[in-house]
Amino acid sequence: MKDTITLRFTARRQGEVLKVMWTDSRTCPAVAEAVDALRSVPMPTPVVPGDPENIILHGVGYSVRFNGRYGSEMGVPLELRSNAGTPLAAWVSDIFRRLKPCWSETRPS
Repeated sequence: MKDTITLRFTARRQGEVLKVMWTDSRTCPAVAEAVDALRSVPMPTPVVPGDPENIILHGVGYSVRFNGRYGSEMGVPLELRSNAGTPLAAWVSDIFRRLKPCWSETRPS
């Protein structure tokens, strides 16, 4: 049996938490498939010293935390952050579309 996948959505504005919603793979089987789609999100290109950077001072931000690994190594915590109009933003929008009826303000137990 696979472990239960729990998702938390936190909406913030200027650092203040506006809303927290939850869902999990026990109550919403579509969670596992939606999360698996994260594997197809292209990772951003690393910015190394000397590369020009575009600075974005405002806008919608997205982040997802997950464990990552190379091959058979033990998983390590990672966080991917991005802005609107990126593959990560598209994945988050897809998660909301797929799981719309599953979200609840009650944390799964």
